[in-house]
Amino acid sequence: MSDLDIVGSAGVDVVPVVPNFHTRLKTAVLPAADRVGEDVGRRMGEAISRSIVIAIPDAVASGGTRARAVAVREGGRVGGEFGRSVKAKLEQAFRSLPRADVRLGDTGINADIDRLRARIQTLSGRTIGLDIDAGAALAEITDINARLERLVRNTRAFR
Repeated sequence: MSDLDIVGSAGVDVVPVVPNFHTRLKTAVLPAADRVGEDVGRRMGEAISRSIVIAIPDAVASGGTRARAVAVREGGRVGGEFGRSVKAKLEQAFRSLPRADVRLGDTGINADIDRLRARIQTLSGRTIGLDIDAGAALAEITDINARLERLVRNTRAFR
């Protein structure tokens, strides 16, 4: 046949007939794809788990350290503001109380006012958080305030 002269060429389309091609392909390929997917998923899950087990405690510790520093700074600022505010109010209350010449054994409104004045003056000279804790200072202020209100209610001069 090699000694034949070729005069032209012809082409023929070949279309394979594959009944149930899609079904057969799924049957052949999907089990392997499922195994590959499960293996990849398991490996990714293990890697993520290892990272999370390390990352979460580190993040909590790091966040706690940063939060502690902020809390200390803000706590000091708030405590300082509270102390300054209490001191200013005590000094104002002290200045607004009338002066009286009272002896230790004296009784009556002037003696009561002067004793409260002495308590306010003593408290205003203390530093909250250093000389006296906030709870004790608040209790002292509350008691002084209650006594002043009782004096106002029970004294004709204030009505």
